[in-house]
Amino acid sequence: MAEAVVSFVIERVGDLLIKEASFLSGVREQVEDAKSELERIKCFLEDADGRARQGDKSFRYHVAEIREEAYDLEDVIATFAFKESSRNRNRNRNSSSGESSSKYVLKRLPCFFIHLHKVGSDIEKISARISKSRLSFQASGLVRTSSSNSNETIIRDRQQQEVLRRTFSHNIDSNFVGSEEKIRELVEHFKEEGNLHKVVSICGMGGLGKTTLARQIYYHGDIRRRFDCFAWASVSQNCQARDVWEGILITLTSPTAERRREIKEMRDDEIAKALYKVPTEKRCLVVLDDIWTCATWDRLKLAFPNVRSESKILLTTRNREVPLHADRSSILHEPRCFNKNESWELFRKKTHIGRDVTDYEEDNKEKKKLAREMLDYCGGLPLAITVLGGLLSSKQTVDEWETLHKNIKTCIRKGKINEQEDSNLGLSWVLGLSYDELPYHLKPCFWHLAYFPEDFEIRAKDLCLIWMAEGFVSTEDEAYECLSELVERCIVQVAEWGSTGKIKTCRIHDLMRDLCLSKAEEENFLRHVDLHNQHEATNSSCPGTATNLVPTSKVRRLAIYLNNTGTDELLSLIRKEDGCLRSLICFNSEPDTSYERVMKPLLNRFDLLRVLKFENHTRAHVGMLPKEIGNLVHLRLFSVKDSYVEKLPSSIGNLRCLQTLDLRVKNLYHNKRLQLSEIPSVIWKLEQLRHLYLPQNYFTKGYVERSYFAVTQLESLLRLDNITNLQTMVNVSANYCYLDRLEKLTNLTKLKVNLESHFPGTRIKFHNLRSLAIYYNELVADEYDEDHQLPVRKRTHFCDHEIISLLLSCPQISKLHLQVPMVMLPTCDEFSSNLIKLTLVKTCLENDPMATLEKLPSLRILLLDHNAFKGKEMICTSKGFPRLESLSICYLYEFIEWKVEEGALPSLGRLHIVNCLRLKTVPEGLRHVITLKEIVIKHMLRQFKKKVEQGGEDFYRVQHVPSLVFMNTLDF
Repeated sequence: MAEAVVSFVIERVGDLLIKEASFLSGVREQVEDAKSELERIKCFLEDADGRARQGDKSFRYHVAEIREEAYDLEDVIATFAFKESSRNRNRNRNSSSGESSSKYVLKRLPCFFIHLHKVGSDIEKISARISKSRLSFQASGLVRTSSSNSNETIIRDRQQQEVLRRTFSHNIDSNFVGSEEKIRELVEHFKEEGNLHKVVSICGMGGLGKTTLARQIYYHGDIRRRFDCFAWASVSQNCQARDVWEGILITLTSPTAERRREIKEMRDDEIAKALYKVPTEKRCLVVLDDIWTCATWDRLKLAFPNVRSESKILLTTRNREVPLHADRSSILHEPRCFNKNESWELFRKKTHIGRDVTDYEEDNKEKKKLAREMLDYCGGLPLAITVLGGLLSSKQTVDEWETLHKNIKTCIRKGKINEQEDSNLGLSWVLGLSYDELPYHLKPCFWHLAYFPEDFEIRAKDLCLIWMAEGFVSTEDEAYECLSELVERCIVQVAEWGSTGKIKTCRIHDLMRDLCLSKAEEENFLRHVDLHNQHEATNSSCPGTATNLVPTSKVRRLAIYLNNTGTDELLSLIRKEDGCLRSLICFNSEPDTSYERVMKPLLNRFDLLRVLKFENHTRAHVGMLPKEIGNLVHLRLFSVKDSYVEKLPSSIGNLRCLQTLDLRVKNLYHNKRLQLSEIPSVIWKLEQLRHLYLPQNYFTKGYVERSYFAVTQLESLLRLDNITNLQTMVNVSANYCYLDRLEKLTNLTKLKVNLESHFPGTRIKFHNLRSLAIYYNELVADEYDEDHQLPVRKRTHFCDHEIISLLLSCPQISKLHLQVPMVMLPTCDEFSSNLIKLTLVKTCLENDPMATLEKLPSLRILLLDHNAFKGKEMICTSKGFPRLESLSICYLYEFIEWKVEEGALPSLGRLHIVNCLRLKTVPEGLRHVITLKEIVIKHMLRQFKKKVEQGGEDFYRVQHVPSLVFMNTLDF
């Protein structure tokens, strides 16, 4: 949508005129003229976009042309301003080194004037082409819209979303409707003793609610009590069997960190063999969601026993042949479409109809009438009803509902003219209309979702940072607001909520993703290259799948799905692209793949990049990052997270526009010794940086340890104190950064500190900090490396005052993670009164921590993990933990007895007990905690389970809890 792009470029050019005024002085007149032309043509773009959507090819061409001109204009101006800024810095540097400033200027003056003339000429040509398009629009009778009206619409939309957000449920399945009887029937089938059917299937068309139904069964209390282990795998059309097996094996067995590394290093056949054993030894329920073909099942089935057992597979599919192919005796459930009453019930849950007290009764009657007519067009499909509800939730007046009703009729007529199947008609019009009704500022946000593979769980933070780096939003708060709007409109689904009630991860339904792919390519916004399937036939159901690697027009954004033989293909692609890329995101899920030789040509080719994500959640290998990374002077977001990167060049200091730098790389082991990443001391140059993620284990040049308690350097530590825009600092080593020098970082909201051999403490206040994590880095502190002269001592604990000094410097934190050995906890007064979530790991406390923690007034989530407490008894007293909702007690090896007095834990909803092998039973006082909804007991002894499960001597203590789950019970 050109209006969104042009608005973004106008704002960006305006910012450049202010911030880079001195460097643009030679072309200022041309820049201002071009900006004025963009502002004039922007008034016609809303109408032009509308006519283009209606199929007018000439308008579609002109709109696309203007979009490209706007991008070109920004590229020319931004590149010129940055080069002039760099020349100025070089001139000052040469001057300080002895070369006179006038001599430097005179030597380069001819080149400067030639370059200035060329840039001015380029801007004038672009401005002339935009002016020509504007005159053409005027001659075509386009309606001119007011930019102020457009802004008012945005403000009104956001105000409406804010009202809706107040009643938005954080429970993903709270809007479930219908099928209660079928759920009971399926649950009874799973519970039935002697039932040896291996596979239970839910089959039906897209949007029918198969995944929602499967999720209801998966989390059902009776199912949780029936099985020992559970795993859920989303199976995309192009799934890799190894990835699915690995995810299921890790979920079913809950391995230690060391075992997890071993699993990731296994060959495919070893993974399959290891997974094959688990369902034969324990009662497992595995959900395989959205299997498309029999061939997909054939690839996956090698890791599942083909013998009858009490373990089950629940699969969802659109293909009726898959269940029978998987198991001839499979139980098959085919959900029906909703009837009118069920449709209305779901619709009411998705909209504010009848709940808005400001609505007149007459308006409500009219809305209900319109709603029932619109629901008839949905054909009883839950996805269509849900999206329609989200669409109408942003409409407040009867007039708006009537307008939408007319648009729906138009869409239905178009669908019938195009001879679409009746079964898909209800979905196609509502999905298309939900897109058309998006405000222009949300459409580019929606297109970005096309980056991600099918069934990919997207981190909300990552998505927001991409939007910021591209310039479509200015702040993270604004980005989160856009994401919330997409959720409210039921375009994006929440996968997981964070502890503070914000969206943590999200996903998009595969049918909505098909629409997203189609629109992103239609707008020439994004191009896909799938090296997994480039030689396979394109699936007609996925309109966004790329059929050839080289597009016919400029590509600004590229998403590449890498494979284990894709290096040559990727090099070929890099050579053929036209160099206009603004964003490149690579997804890699293949083992043992090195892309080191790809990086240098990639960095040389795309010098306009704003976003570069070369990261991976498994085993990608980048190696030595080339110095050419410094050429990407426009880069805003750079990530090599979870890739093997051994060294970063000092040229990374050239990336002056960088907002996010994610260096959370993987560390290699050589001869069983940890190889640390080398970070140059140039981070201080990145003055626009907002989010800095350093490696877990790293060193800087010149670091050396001088004495037992002190650390000094030969050259310099990492300087961070001048990066005043920093909001996030993760994995900051106390050995390389003095916290006392960070007083200028007033915008800092998240800080993670790694302690190794010492802790300097701090005397400054972090008033805006909301999240603090303190880790003792055992891997580094216990390692000895002569080359890097790392400390070799192991601290048994850190002095209490060292930790307390840091806690007192952060009075506003709501999340705290302590993973450091201590003698005693800080007192209640030394914790922030705003603390919502507290995690204690390896603190090795000898005194009962509950005496202090139960007094924290705002605490809602508490996790005690891996020897957080080394004593034998914990007591929760009456009225303690007034607001605690979730409590996890894990891997406390000395813990024997837990007492809960009546009146304690009055708000507790979830309790997890994991691997506390000496704990005798659950406390008597739990029977008084009537708010408990779920207890998960994992990796506990068989005799513990016998006491607590139904029929056991202590079952009365938990019989009121709806969901009691035992997982991975141990027999020794």
